[in-house]
Amino acid sequence: LDQLKVGDRLLVYVYGQAVAYEVQSVRRIDPQDASVLEHSNGSPLTLLTCTSYDEEAGEYRYRVVVQAVLAER
Repeated sequence: LDQLKVGDRLLVYVYGQAVAYEVQSVRRIDPQDASVLEHSNGSPLTLLTCTSYDEEAGEYRYRVVVQAVLAER
């Protein structure tokens, strides 16, 4: 996910149909930050993954968050 850039397009397959989304932001956040999961209007897509594993602490330092919106057809 951290390879994506603003403006990139993603395809999500729903019931056999491809739905296109356009990336609006890519950022790193604290793993405890749940604000990216709050409700928003429209049909946003939020993708999360963990990064920068700290072996000493036994936890990830960051989450990568990609937020996208439905692309124009």
